[in-house]
Amino acid sequence: MNKTEWHEQRRTCIGASDAAAILGESPWHSPYSIWANKVHGIDLFAETERMKWGTVLEPIIAEEFTVWAENNIPNYGGISGDGKTLYRSRAYDFIGASPDRFVCDSDGNNIGLLEIKTTDGRNSADWKDAPPLQYQIQVQHQLYVTGLTDAWIAVLIGGNRFQVYPVYRNDRFIEVLVRRERDFWQSYVETKTPPPTDGHGATSAALALLHPNDTGGEIELEPDEWLPKLDRLERIKTAKKRLDDQERVIHNEIKAVIGSSTFAHVGDMTISFKTQTRAAHEVKESTFRVLRIGKRK
Repeated sequence: MNKTEWHEQRRTCIGASDAAAILGESPWHSPYSIWANKVHGIDLFAETERMKWGTVLEPIIAEEFTVWAENNIPNYGGISGDGKTLYRSRAYDFIGASPDRFVCDSDGNNIGLLEIKTTDGRNSADWKDAPPLQYQIQVQHQLYVTGLTDAWIAVLIGGNRFQVYPVYRNDRFIEVLVRRERDFWQSYVETKTPPPTDGHGATSAALALLHPNDTGGEIELEPDEWLPKLDRLERIKTAKKRLDDQERVIHNEIKAVIGSSTFAHVGDMTISFKTQTRAAHEVKESTFRVLRIGKRK
């Protein structure tokens, strides 16, 4: 199965990576963008350089997990699978999952799942005590589909720090998750009725792809519903402009007092005002300064 066929197959069900979005807990997708994908085939994200290298590193991380598992999982026998096979729930065939790997005992029986991740070093704080919530939801979804009780998330952080997190099946959470997924599929996907929009960037991107051009047509909106919204929008824009103006005043005050210095310190805060150069690509090269405020190191 090639990549296009795999994506088409995934459109026929709610996958593990869709689960967090349906619960409103995904930084990359929203309920609306998931709906647009299932119903209209809208795909927001082409493969990025980061995703490409995540795929390249997956076998290496899996090998490192095996080294870890041999010392930490009793009766460990190895891993199997390629992350491309789609499994479906016996109760709801519109709920599916493609686990990265299965974890086996010495007799070859599946005893759990392995989910493989890579992340930038700047995201290390998100992994300090537990995996980010969206990945925990993803794994609970997979445990539901496969009927297994145990899973491990293996992550390579910043290209040089390997970490493994056990995840255990939570049936109370799974009950809520499956109900939400069932309602989403039956209420929105099967009826092709869009879910409510929200402020998520993925919703904006999906709308832009669904309606890239105008037709010249005209529609009438219900005044009782839309006039209050337009009035509120105008008040929000006015308040935002006022706040932007106040922000600009303080930024200019800081720039004036720093002058030609690079750093200023106040309490436990450090302010930097460095000169940077923007490389010439499509636009002409330019030099500018960037103001940043953060904790003193």
